[in-house]
Amino acid sequence: MSAKTGVPIAQIEQLNPGVSSNTLQVGQKLRVK
Repeated sequence: MSAKTGVPIAQIEQLNPGVSSNTLQVGQKLRVK
């Protein structure tokens, strides 16, 4: 996801508190900007 959007993983994690990268599900919405 980070490679596709160009947004660093750390920033994606910061924008989505409480979302674990280990438990992401298909179709789950995340903020990237």
